[in-house]
Amino acid sequence: MTMQAVRELIDRHTPSAVALSALAAALDARANGVSLDPLLATRIEELFDVLGVGRVLDDVGALDAAAVLAELRNMLVLDYKLQHAHTRSTAWDPMDATVVQIGGEFGHFHGLMLGQKVVPALGLAERLQAPGAAFLNVGVGSGRLAIALAQMWPNLRILGVDPCAPAIRVARDNIERAGLGDRIAIREQGAETLDERDAFDLAWIPTAFVPERAFAAVCERTRQALRPGGYVVAAIGNHAAMQPQQGAAFRLRLALCGGPLWTPAELERQLRDIGFAEVRALPTPPGAPVAMFAARK
Repeated sequence: MTMQAVRELIDRHTPSAVALSALAAALDARANGVSLDPLLATRIEELFDVLGVGRVLDDVGALDAAAVLAELRNMLVLDYKLQHAHTRSTAWDPMDATVVQIGGEFGHFHGLMLGQKVVPALGLAERLQAPGAAFLNVGVGSGRLAIALAQMWPNLRILGVDPCAPAIRVARDNIERAGLGDRIAIREQGAETLDERDAFDLAWIPTAFVPERAFAAVCERTRQALRPGGYVVAAIGNHAAMQPQQGAAFRLRLALCGGPLWTPAELERQLRDIGFAEVRALPTPPGAPVAMFAARK
């Protein structure tokens, strides 16, 4: 590739790249009820008009804006990770607390989704309301997913495990600030070394961050840790159903997280091979980039 071709590539894609950051700014303003600097607002509107999207956020409420912002920031953090040699690895090893916190914003909405959508769909609502209910958060990250579930279910006790020391420090700080240190325990540990048995009613595995070589062991230890009738929930990118450009970008970002490049059918087969009694796909919105599965012990 010649330098002229490089320049042409940059020129062609710069407006879209800047538009994502501009969208993040506009979403942040809407989610938090603050006004953009008038000059920035004018320039963002100009860019959106040129790109043909106009007033794209006019009908987006604050909560939806916050959810999309969390997803967008998480993607942009991965793009930043790709740019520097000291962060450009094919394993999830966040060295910066800011990276963990940004990913945690996305985790908060995963927690809301689990509590509001998945738990009722699995018939676990009454079980999680009962004294002694327990949740296993594999890959606890910033702890925001665990916090969301603990706030939703007052009797729920949670164990969060994560092999990344920076994530553990951030999670403990966030949990302490939320006043939930008595209900959420955190351990610096890979889930493939769990030794709990018949201890949890629900577990979450963030497949994108689990190396393929460790996935079977993580699932097996998680299955052992579940109580009879308990469920594990896991998600996988539905990249085969994406448009070619979208799928290529998704697979590159996934490589930075360290997880397996499986199809939904392959994840389903993995869960069945581990020995779960029931594996089923969960409903997702049309066009969702991920497929979700629940598997019962």
